[in-house]
Amino acid sequence: MDKTNDSFFKIICEEVTPFEKVIHEDRNFGTLEEVNAFVASKLHKYPNAKWELYVIEKVNFVVLKKWQRLP
Repeated sequence: MDKTNDSFFKIICEEVTPFEKVIHEDRNFGTLEEVNAFVASKLHKYPNAKWELYVIEKVNFVVLKKWQRLP
């Protein structure tokens, strides 16, 4: 998936304990190669953490004001 104009990748690194949820990393990247390099550089730092990867699709939309009439 190399549609960098239509989507991006969100990576989250977190640890959950009985008392708290700690988010260590929450970053956005344009390509999977960037995600891979980032995770590879941080993986040893958080050995008990869970890593989540999300693909976020960009959506084009128009916001209309309440008083505007559609043509």
